[in-house]
Amino acid sequence: VSSHDRNVIKEQGGVCWHFARYYYDQARSIGLSATLPLIEMNETGLHMNAIISDNDEYCVMDQIEKPSCYKVFMEEKNE
Repeated sequence: VSSHDRNVIKEQGGVCWHFARYYYDQARSIGLSATLPLIEMNETGLHMNAIISDNDEYCVMDQIEKPSCYKVFMEEKNE
């Protein structure tokens, strides 16, 4: 996140893209996987959040909600 983006969040509250990019950059800086899905909203335009994951769980980070985290259960393959 550029210093401009951090200042926008700090001074103006930012928009969804500023927060999503901040969460994404912070996750990547500590070695987590992250993605920035862009969601097309019917009448209100677009929305972006961040999905951050490790090997065991993933969390949806959104500036308008508390994080939602989910455990990943993978079946082991018997060969």
